[in-house]
Amino acid sequence: MKKIVIILILIFTLSLVSCNKDKQEEEDFEFIEKEKIVETLSIFYIKVEMLNVNGKTSTFRIVENENNIYYEYNDTLYLIEKETNNLYSIDDELKIKLLEQQKEFDYQSNKNTVIDLLGEHIEKVDNSYQKSTNNVLVNDFNCISYESNKKVDNKNYSKSIYYVEDTTGFCFKQYSEVCSLGNAKTSSWEVKEFYTEPSKIEEFFSKYDSYNVEVAPLEFDVWPTTGLGVLLPECPNGKFMFGIDYGENALISVNEITLLQVKNYAATLVNYGFESGKGGTNLGGQYVFITYNSDFIMVRLSYASDDYSLAIKIIKSTEAEINKEMSKI
Repeated sequence: MKKIVIILILIFTLSLVSCNKDKQEEEDFEFIEKEKIVETLSIFYIKVEMLNVNGKTSTFRIVENENNIYYEYNDTLYLIEKETNNLYSIDDELKIKLLEQQKEFDYQSNKNTVIDLLGEHIEKVDNSYQKSTNNVLVNDFNCISYESNKKVDNKNYSKSIYYVEDTTGFCFKQYSEVCSLGNAKTSSWEVKEFYTEPSKIEEFFSKYDSYNVEVAPLEFDVWPTTGLGVLLPECPNGKFMFGIDYGENALISVNEITLLQVKNYAATLVNYGFESGKGGTNLGGQYVFITYNSDFIMVRLSYASDDYSLAIKIIKSTEAEINKEMSKI
């Protein structure tokens, strides 16, 4: 199973000039406890924009309430249902929720990153920082700024600013500038939107109720261990190329295999609950073999001798459709 762990990359600048906390000094500032941030982020909406030292901008958004979690990072959009733990990829243009069968999403790691961002000032701001006397506006949020400047000369210095929202006590923006030998690098992140009103968040999730649900196919780079592919024995010859299972039908591709090996493989299917089947060469010059089991699962082997390739199709079918296909051989 493919496990997707999308950890938001913090863009704090590292350099020869450090802005880390001086442990020998006592803090003059009183900040919110990190546990309070954790408590607040049970029902919330947050959108954050990040700028790294290479000038690349990225955006992420996380929304959560009692029933759902929404995660967006650039073009990646996920919706997670808490009760079922179902993970959906979202296509807003087509209004589709695609149920993922082979992906896992490490939501807690991403949420922990948000918590670390909002509480970063708690550990980083020390007596080297100067507190602003007036509030500074960050988007629509009134913030208090804490600024530190450390300078060796005009070519070697560092600057760090934290903007702390005056109501929540959360850090809503951070800016870093580091210059080493005249080469200056800047990075920043800032909260573009944040709210915790349950009704607004419920409204955000409600639009997904009308989205059509589709199931993502199973994909395999080795012989299938789930889905329709498990009904068949692994082909002992040739080179496995890929497998894909759509639920109602599946396809397995094998290359570098001979016709004799295909016929020998077809003969083994009777040992797995399939009928003896019927084989022959079609008008296109391909060798085709069709068989089925008592549940009317039809298996169609199609072999192309010009490139030594075998396509194995497994289809949930009917007796009438199977008879129709076999009559063509």
